[in-house]
Amino acid sequence: MKRNLTSSITFTPSRSVGAQEEYYSRYISPLGKPRLSFKVDSDTLLARLNAPGAMEFVWILVYVASEPKGGWEFRPKERQRSGRWIGDLEPDSDMVGIWIDPELEYQQVSGFQYAPPFPPMVEGKLKLDWNSGAIIRVERSGTPSVPVYGIIGNVNGLLSLAKHLSTLAQSEVPEETRISYLPGKELISGGRLSLIMEKAKFSENVPWTR
Repeated sequence: MKRNLTSSITFTPSRSVGAQEEYYSRYISPLGKPRLSFKVDSDTLLARLNAPGAMEFVWILVYVASEPKGGWEFRPKERQRSGRWIGDLEPDSDMVGIWIDPELEYQQVSGFQYAPPFPPMVEGKLKLDWNSGAIIRVERSGTPSVPVYGIIGNVNGLLSLAKHLSTLAQSEVPEETRISYLPGKELISGGRLSLIMEKAKFSENVPWTR
């Protein structure tokens, strides 16, 4: 069985437009158009993404982990007066950010290199690698009318999420496959929200792709 385009992932995150374009042309564009949605239901933050969306998220996680005070805010798509759509997420998404926890010790990251497990699943379950000392939590901030949900962690926590999404993006992994992160288990107990990553299929008949 031949491995797919995401079988070996190596890159150095950078503010350089050229570095990001190279990553997109190598790991995202061959898979299709990235799609990503965040919605909070009760006490769970659900991230639904297709394979290229998962690989876009990998870039963002490693980029944030490589910055001493790293952070990234996803914005739901909105239509401008010109008719142009701007934003990162599906229009009905909740606002979500990815941040390094400022209270945790920071370790410098110069790049990301990972070969997802092959096969990526055994008996219907994903093989997930965790970096030693990984810390992740999900918190709510913002205002009652405009809530913002944050995925916050140390470097090893964000890099672990990047590894998991690299595995989720593999072509052998079927749609509707989920990765669950629960407080007190995969997430530190201080956070109140659970996190689910789901490989999803999106309708192509949407305004911003016409």
